[in-house]
Amino acid sequence: MIWHPHGTPGRCLGSFVIGQLAKGRLTGVQYLLFVSSVAAADCLRSHQTEDFAIVARFNDATTDGPVVVIAGIGSNGTQAAGEFIVSPDALDALARTAPHNSLNQNFEAVLKVEVVGENTGAATIVASQFW
Repeated sequence: MIWHPHGTPGRCLGSFVIGQLAKGRLTGVQYLLFVSSVAAADCLRSHQTEDFAIVARFNDATTDGPVVVIAGIGSNGTQAAGEFIVSPDALDALARTAPHNSLNQNFEAVLKVEVVGENTGAATIVASQFW
């Protein structure tokens, strides 16, 4: 697992996400990849009004198990993606866009994240794909 690079000990999402995934709808995850780049947007955070992120789940043929990807363009996107993937309401909204209303399949979703000042706001689904 790769820890959220901008987190502090009280703010790291890694162990929280792992615990929630173990309890939630995305059980059986063998690998979790947390990605965030130190993008130019992070250097100019006071001017940033939005960020984008990807959340995905797919089966890896090598391990024969599911992999979850949580990635933001900047730290706000990564934080919002981490919060999204453990939110029952957010996962329900994503499931409603899926065939058979199920997340028990490969998927990826693009999230738009509102940023106010330096604070991460709500994430909305702007696109999703299931296979």
